[in-house]
Amino acid sequence: MVLPTTNLTLLHVAAVGDSLEVFTLLESYGFDIGCSSAASYLPIHYACLYSSYEVASYILAKKPEMAKSEPQVEFHLLYLTATGGDPGIMSLLFENNINLKSPANRRNNPFFKAVQSRNIECLKILLQHGERPPKNDEFTFPMYAAINLQPAAVEYLVENDENLISYCSPISHHTLLGLCCFTGQPFKNVILNLLKKATKIEPPSEIECQGPIHWMCTFIDLDVAHAFFRHAVNVNRLDQEGKTGFHYLIDKPKQMETKIIQLMQLIIDHGFNINIRRAPRPNSQQPPTVLEHFINAIMKSYNIIEFLIMNGADIYAENKNQKRLIDAVMEKKDKKLIEIFKKSPMYKPEQV
Repeated sequence: MVLPTTNLTLLHVAAVGDSLEVFTLLESYGFDIGCSSAASYLPIHYACLYSSYEVASYILAKKPEMAKSEPQVEFHLLYLTATGGDPGIMSLLFENNINLKSPANRRNNPFFKAVQSRNIECLKILLQHGERPPKNDEFTFPMYAAINLQPAAVEYLVENDENLISYCSPISHHTLLGLCCFTGQPFKNVILNLLKKATKIEPPSEIECQGPIHWMCTFIDLDVAHAFFRHAVNVNRLDQEGKTGFHYLIDKPKQMETKIIQLMQLIIDHGFNINIRRAPRPNSQQPPTVLEHFINAIMKSYNIIEFLIMNGADIYAENKNQKRLIDAVMEKKDKKLIEIFKKSPMYKPEQV
């Protein structure tokens, strides 16, 4: 728990349980609602953390200045309310002129805590009071919401700022759409809505990083792929590892094969070069072709390998050891794989 649970007064305990009857009874016996615990926290701190609305509203009605009180403690009332998640208490604090710019809120940020704790109504109230969460080059606030698996927060945060959708971090090259695709199916509707709002989704071409082609291959959903293709998408983009989108389709469950092949066909229809490969670089191993990548997969899919070969994957391309793929396959003596390779329109039987 955020706050200490020992060395509390009876008023603090009553605040935890939102027992207004006990709270007022203790007050009638001389307990001060502004008393401190051993760690210097007030009863209102505990009321905020434990979503004790009745006690919090009673304290603020009797001593509204407590919203602005800032004892020398680690956690501010707004942070504790964002943790507890009661939007009614959050509204009361602002009605009583709480200081959102308190130094304590820079140390422990209530915006981030509201997202992390899935308390979106509290987040909305924070945002309505004129402050935006701090920004850095690494992540925007909607990206942080996506990382914390909060689709509702993502949609709310980008509602009036399309630039947040297209922003590409100059440090990590993360984007909001990329992170949403990485998180999976709970974000499908968010992704579709973001794609309706966005005008530009491709990261700058001079940056070697993942783009829409990689994101759709991470998500593996035809509805999402079609939505991406309503925008300008570089299907032949290579990421920082020299990988295409297809490279991210390996080692998937058998039941996903049909969907993967359908996605591959859609991407090929949009101009994907199945044999694209980053040029060799000094002191760096050349990335594998798509076909080599699937041949060496842990969960080998013969159906996908055959699809690639029948769609022009080069069986004579060199692998990472400068050996032709077909020669490497023949040496492995995988009869099923050899049979598939021999179906290639490129295949020419070796002369004995």
